[in-house]
Formats: sequence, structure tokens, C-alpha cells
Amino acid sequence: MLFLLLGGCAAASPAARGVPVPSAVPLPSVLSVRAVPVPMGWDRPGFDPGNTFFNPGETVLTAGSIGRLVKKWSVRLRVDKQSCPGQIDVGPPVVSGDHVVIGDHKGISVYAARTGLRQWAFQWDDFGEGLRPTLTITNRLVIAGYAECYSVSNSKSRLIAFDPTTGKPRWAQDGTPSVAYVVVDKGVAMASGWEDPSSVGLAAYSLANGEQIWSKPGHIATGVSAGGTVLAHEINVNEEVPETVAGVDITTGATRWTAKGTWYAEAASPAGDRLYASDEKGELAAFRVADGTIAWTAPPGPGDHGEWTMGSMSIATDGVRVYRSSDRTLEALDAPTGRLLWTYRMKTSSPQPVVAGGLVYVDGVALHADRGKVAYFGPALTGAVVVTGGRLFQVNGDTLSVYAPAQRPDRPALSPHP
Repeated sequence: MLFLLLGGCAAASPAARGVPVPSAVPLPSVLSVRAVPVPMGWDRPGFDPGNTFFNPGETVLTAGSIGRLVKKWSVRLRVDKQSCPGQIDVGPPVVSGDHVVIGDHKGISVYAARTGLRQWAFQWDDFGEGLRPTLTITNRLVIAGYAECYSVSNSKSRLIAFDPTTGKPRWAQDGTPSVAYVVVDKGVAMASGWEDPSSVGLAAYSLANGEQIWSKPGHIATGVSAGGTVLAHEINVNEEVPETVAGVDITTGATRWTAKGTWYAEAASPAGDRLYASDEKGELAAFRVADGTIAWTAPPGPGDHGEWTMGSMSIATDGVRVYRSSDRTLEALDAPTGRLLWTYRMKTSSPQPVVAGGLVYVDGVALHADRGKVAYFGPALTGAVVVTGGRLFQVNGDTLSVYAPAQRPDRPALSPHP
């Protein structure tokens, strides 16, 4: 049974109800003009179906304003550290309009983007211990893909759609074959996962009603779509048969092209004409989406990669550069050629880079995207961040915080009225 949780009760304290605790912000000495709100949109884990982690529309948070960040609100998230050992991360969120949607170990919570007030919440009921859900906001729906903690291909998996305003479930696919990866594009939600060769599979479902459109047993794919083309990897039990990859139409399941090798998509270019994929050696290849040929390859990044897993490389791309986070080094590669442009040494291993407003956010710093030099560092950048609508949404531990740049003190503010 599905439960919708209301945001607290009358007798509970503000903190218990999930009400944000505003930070004290000094008031300006003169009346200032309120900037026109920038539409907020980071509605997929990697910003778009291509998993680019690049917001091309951000114009407020730039190198000129990042140093003036002030906290607007923060809330404590629902974390159960006894659930899913080693998988207690709860971020980052997805954002669309005034909805901030974030998954945790108890389910999903939705907050108002500008105030931090909780709008609704959903709990997984008796579904078992689970991984953080994969979330997407699209077509006036919140799509959540969920897998039970110790398996991504058994009956305890779920693909479910909610009304983003009320939290009312629209449709659900319980016991879907697999939901380790989910990508939503072209009116379709495609899920993929595995546990052993006999249970490998991927399937696509209609956003309109949740009905299955097509499936491909024996194939797996990551959550990346390049303009409607996904890179599906065929698993062959017979080791004498070479493994292959295929460019698959996400709407029909039809194969557009095939190529030899063990490649898994990490990201697509913003234009949708390239698929960036990694192999078991840690190499990175740029596939031409039109025909499946490889435009260039880059050798493994520096450092000890450890045990390789599908879709584990941290990639972002703005169409000019491809940013690869490997071990403790961030590399910027030329997108057309794969040539190394610059590197930045990090303190932590393989954090996810995020690109917006000419900056690359990674490992607690903001770098100039064109040259890799530090533009700003501070506690607001620690943890997982997304940047949209002039605001920085941060998940650090069990706390969701939102920051925005303050008015410049050296620039006199004008009255909004003559």
C-alpha cells in the first residue's frame, strides 16, 4: 500500500515538521530592485536525458557572483543509517519550477524551491530496505525508479509516477524487471538492471499510463539518451561470442546500429550527436550517434581505478569540453578531438563535476571552465550540488541547503519606483 505523508502535525516542532530554519541575512541599507526570477530547472539527475551535468541557461551564478553566496534555507533530510549499508547518500535533488524533489531511504520528499517548506512526501511502506531512487520531473510527472537494497532485478523493484503538486500516484509498475538505471526521454521511461546473466534486461514504459512499450532481455544500458538513442550492451553467456553494443531507439526498441566492444554510456553531448562511453579498462570513447563509429578515444585517467563498474565514471560536458573525474584528478578534454586541455588535482576520489555559468563545480570548489583555475571555494560547495535559476542546491550529509548570491555592497541599489 502507498502512503503519502503530510508535512508534520500541529503539535510538532518546526524541525520535526521539516520546516526550514532560515539563516540570518543582513538587510541592505537601501531599498534594492528585486531581480526578475530566473526559471529553475534541473529536472533529471544529470540535468538532461544526456546526463551532461551541464546547465546552459545559468546566467546569475557566475565567477562574478559565486563569492557572494548566502544561505536562503536548509532542512534535515530523512536518513536511516541502518538501511542499505554503504548506500546512505541522499542527494542530489532534481528541481523544476517551485518543486525540489529529493530521494532518501524512506522515500521521496518534495520542498518549495523558494521557501523550503515541505509540500508532500512519499514513503516506501513495507517495500524493504532500498537504494536512493532515481528521480525525474517531466510531462507534469515525478518519475521514480527504485530498487531493493540487495538486488536490482528481483520482484522488489518499482517504477512509479506522481503528480508533482499533490504527490498523488498516477501509475506504478511494481516488480519491474530492473531499475538500476532509469532514463526518461521522448515520452518514455526506460529502466535497466541486472543481478546475473539470466536476469539481465531493459524495458521501456509509456509516461502516459506506465504500460510497457518494448523490452530487450539480455541487454543492459545506463541512464543516458542522446536525442533518443541509448547505448545498449548485449551480454553473451557464450564467451566465444564477442560482446557488442547497439544504438537503440528509446521509443521503439529498434536497433539503429551496432559496434563491437564492451562500452557503457556515461554521458551524451548537449547537441545529442555524441555518446561518451567507458570500457572495462577505463578508456573513454566518443561515439557518433548517427552511425555508431568512434570519433576519438582517450586513455584511462590517472590513478588507480580500482574495481570498474558499469557507468561508474564521473563525466560532465558542455559541448566544448568533456570533464572526466578519475581518482583524484579532474581532466578537461577537447570535445571534438579528445585532446587533454587542463587538469586539476582534487582531494577526494572521482566526485561528480557540475557545469553552469562558466564554472565547473567539483570537490568543494568552483573552477573556471576554460582554464581549470579556482574561482571560489567554500562550505556552500561541499557535497553534491546542482545550480539552476540563480540558486545553488546543496546536499551535504543529511542536510539540503539552498544558496543565492547577495546584493553587491559596492554597487548602490536603486529604488524600484521613480
